[in-house]
Amino acid sequence: AACVSAAMSSDEIVPTGLSSPPTASLVFKVRPNGDVKDEEVLRLDYFALQGLGEEIRLFLEEVGAAYDSAYHFSGTETVQKVKGTSPTGQLPIFIDPSMGKDVVISQSSSILRHLARKYDMAGTDAKDMLRIDMISETAKDLRGKKNMLWTDSLKPKLMEFLKHFEKMLGEDELFG
Repeated sequence: AACVSAAMSSDEIVPTGLSSPPTASLVFKVRPNGDVKDEEVLRLDYFALQGLGEEIRLFLEEVGAAYDSAYHFSGTETVQKVKGTSPTGQLPIFIDPSMGKDVVISQSSSILRHLARKYDMAGTDAKDMLRIDMISETAKDLRGKKNMLWTDSLKPKLMEFLKHFEKMLGEDELFG
């Protein structure tokens, strides 16, 4: 049975709304297959918004991984503390206990590639790996073009981009 719970440490304050400055971090403990040993639980730290952390969360959900997802609110001491553990000084960060207790992975694409290798979703040969890289990078480009959705003059460019992306995905048995 799947299990999801939220926890806050005793020194954190529950946010009361968007108008008050939140000082808390929220941690969702996701255990799709019930309880697991703490040393097997993956951990993602990111801001309390979807952004770059959402793709990682979706990947973890897809593979049924046990993980903790820590949501941090901008401008808090907690964010600065967590960023201080990041090799790049940025979020998201990811901890996979199988890599060793001192290994902190940063950069969302690096985290996703690590997870793809860990869960045998990185391709079986050089051609598969190349195709996955192309799809991933094109999806990243698409994310950067989302402002085109709201600009009528740019919609034709977006539609042309999507046509090529759709063709690429259609050739793939996983996506097609």
